[in-house]
Amino acid sequence: MQSDQSSLNEYYSQYQSTVNQLKALTTQQSQVFTAIQELEHNITTIVGLQSKRESQDVMIPMGGILHVKAELIDSEKILVNIGSDVIVPLKYDEAKSYIETRVVEMREINNRMNDDMVRLEGLASQLQSQMDQFQKE
Repeated sequence: MQSDQSSLNEYYSQYQSTVNQLKALTTQQSQVFTAIQELEHNITTIVGLQSKRESQDVMIPMGGILHVKAELIDSEKILVNIGSDVIVPLKYDEAKSYIETRVVEMREINNRMNDDMVRLEGLASQLQSQMDQFQKE
């Protein structure tokens, strides 16, 4: 009887850990989705800027409902943060290609997270069944 209670406690502990991992993955997946949306928004902005000429006023989206009016000084290059606050000037096509590559990478991360969630949901279901079995005995 003591052994059964110990096993049930172990299954419950594993179940709780699995549920917590699922919650964390759900949060991370939401962050990845937001990052993909922002990157796609950046691509749209780059496409819009490519058609502009120097010394032309433009409205730059800042995110959400915010925009800033600016004068386009360099119509050949755009500044891109490539990570760790390192900002490099890239031609518009290079910047667009860089961001498109990041979108592909983020989608691959999202797919791996989906696979992990399916695996964890299966494990949680299996643990739940084992706990149910102990309670019936």
